Amino acid sequence: MYKDIVDEITNLFMGYLTKKDIKDPSEISSLERSIFDSISNKLNMQNQAKNDLIQAENAVIEVIDKSSNKLYRRYLELNYVENSNGLLLEGEDLTGKKSKIIFMSNSAIVKFNELRGKGIDKPKCK
Repeated sequence: MYKDIVDEITNLFMGYLTKKDIKDPSEISSLERSIFDSISNKLNMQNQAKNDLIQAENAVIEVIDKSSNKLYRRYLELNYVENSNGLLLEGEDLTGKKSKIIFMSNSAIVKFNELRGKGIDKPKCK
């Protein structure tokens, strides 16, 4: 749909790498990430609405390989849910069985420990 702008930006980026003689994978990866971060930050500044809940049916993961320092992006078919309590990743394992990973925020861990009686021993009532 937006092939023209994608091609234009890609050609501009590749031309910049050639003009500046940038060949180091680490430097290229850093530049890729900086460009993406800059675009994302500018778009987010235009749309300042606060999201208390973020949900998606798929996700993109970005990693920089330790040995080559190259940036890789992978599109993953998994459910993503994020709120103030943390985030949930849900998908299937190699056998097709549903699998979940939950990453809790510090505030959620404190609340969870309080519910289990493992919190700070300071009564809220006097």
